[in-house]
Amino acid sequence: MRNELIDVKPESICLVEFINEIVNQIKGDNEKCNFHFECDETQPMMACVDATHFRYALINLIENAVKYSNHHPDIFIGCRKKENKIYISVKDECVGIQLTHKSKIFDPGFRVPERDSLPQKGFGLGLFYVKIFAEAHGGEITVESAYKKGSTFTLILPATQSKTSIV
Repeated sequence: MRNELIDVKPESICLVEFINEIVNQIKGDNEKCNFHFECDETQPMMACVDATHFRYALINLIENAVKYSNHHPDIFIGCRKKENKIYISVKDECVGIQLTHKSKIFDPGFRVPERDSLPQKGFGLGLFYVKIFAEAHGGEITVESAYKKGSTFTLILPATQSKTSIV
C-alpha cells in the first residue's frame, strides 16, 4: 500500500552529479554548515529513480541533519556502490535519537519528543516520506544513531547499469 502513496516515474540518473547539485543548493542556504561529500566510485553511479521524489527525499535527510545540529555543524554525505546496490548516507553530529524512539522515527506523524522543544517544528512526515520513496524504488532507509552524538541515515537503492544521465 505504501508504494501507492507516491506516483513514481523512474529515470536513470547519475547520482554523483545529482547529489552534488542538491548539496550545493543546500550549502548556499546554510553558509554556517560545513558540508563534506565523498564518493568512493570513479565510474558514474547510476540509479533508476523518480528524480523529483529523490530530490525531496535527499533534501529532507540533509535538512534534518542541519536543523538538529549545533551552531556550525559538519554534515557528511556519502555515496558508494557495493555489488548491485547504492548506499547514500547523511551523517551528522547532532542530538541523535534515543534507542526508545528509533523504531518509530519512520512512522507517519512521529516526532522525537526532545526535538519538539527545539525551535524547529514539523509534522513528522519527512522520514515517513523518505521511507515510502525508498520502498517504492525497491530500496530501504536505515538509521544508526547515538544519543547526543549524532545519526547516520542511509538510503539503499538498487543500482542500474545504464549509461544515460539525466539531471
